[in-house]
Amino acid sequence: MGTAVLKTLELLERRKTLYKELGIDYYQPWIVLMTDGRPTDDITKAVRKVRELISQRRLVVFPIAIGPYADMDSLSLFTIPGIPPPPLKLKGLKFKEFFIWLSKSVAQVSRSVPGMLYELLLDDVEDWSEL
Repeated sequence: MGTAVLKTLELLERRKTLYKELGIDYYQPWIVLMTDGRPTDDITKAVRKVRELISQRRLVVFPIAIGPYADMDSLSLFTIPGIPPPPLKLKGLKFKEFFIWLSKSVAQVSRSVPGMLYELLLDDVEDWSEL
């Protein structure tokens, strides 16, 4: 998990650099972090970097637990209390409902102005998640 998150952040940074070089505006990136277990590597560096980016409003992370063995404690490390969204559990296998919700959320943000701060609305998550 730690290695995957760090690689993801590296790829996001490359993409943002490319956009800047081309003069293209971009939105605050989102990462969906899904797991059905617990980390098998060290996540300390990844957690530190993710929290730094979240606190600077340069990243949003959606930590999603799948199934009964997902480690919510590890997922919660990739969040900052009081800054949405919190870690959520997928209800059963409601992947379709999750991705419909995610698509609607992305569409809502894409209609906003890049760089504009917005509040993530978690009103419709009950179709696919448990708190």
